[in-house]
Amino acid sequence: MSVLTVYSWPEQSAAALTALAEHALVVVSIASPAAASREWARQQLRLAVRDLLSCAYACTSEQLVLERQPGQVPGLKLSIPGHQIALSISHESGLSIAAIRTRQRNEALEHGEHSEQQPNEAEVGAENNAEDSSKNEYANGTDLDWKIGVDLLKLAHLPDWQAVATLYLGPEVSAAIAATDPAQQMACFALHWAQLEARCKCQGLGLSEWSVSSNADTAAYRYQQLDLPTGYVGALAIKI
Repeated sequence: MSVLTVYSWPEQSAAALTALAEHALVVVSIASPAAASREWARQQLRLAVRDLLSCAYACTSEQLVLERQPGQVPGLKLSIPGHQIALSISHESGLSIAAIRTRQRNEALEHGEHSEQQPNEAEVGAENNAEDSSKNEYANGTDLDWKIGVDLLKLAHLPDWQAVATLYLGPEVSAAIAATDPAQQMACFALHWAQLEARCKCQGLGLSEWSVSSNADTAAYRYQQLDLPTGYVGALAIKI
């Protein structure tokens, strides 16, 4: 599995903008003080996403609005001609990350998509992860074959991974984790778990127990491990 660079914002803003321009994909992170609230972290990450996209497309803050209201689906409205944005967000204590994928609207039309939006407006819907809405949020475009998902875990916060792996990751993955060096088993579990969560976000589904049918389309996704600070594990999933 390849490793994807995560750019600290705003310290590595120039490199993040270059990555987005060259690869149409970037993951950025913001660090949170130990005493910071979850809402503070969410606000700071939304500001980072807004600033990054504003710089990337030379748009104003009025053209780009990240919305999140209690009891309502959060979302991203982007008034930039000819562009689509897929966004996925994940939070953990001390760190928050956002993955952004872009493409021009003519690429979407080549894939047979049809939009009812006005030509100068792209809207990206979002919703909370059903398993843990306090930790993860994601926003994605309407094309199910073009979504992305990202997930972040802090190793110190993991539960008894053996039982969870058996229930949600299936027998093969559980056996593979058990076969690794005991000192690496928790990190190995965390990476597989992050892949599962990221894939669920791509699918727009909540977590469910492992079954042959639920595991059938695993190969339809490309996964990348995220290069994160020590103590964190994360993964990105993209439908291929």
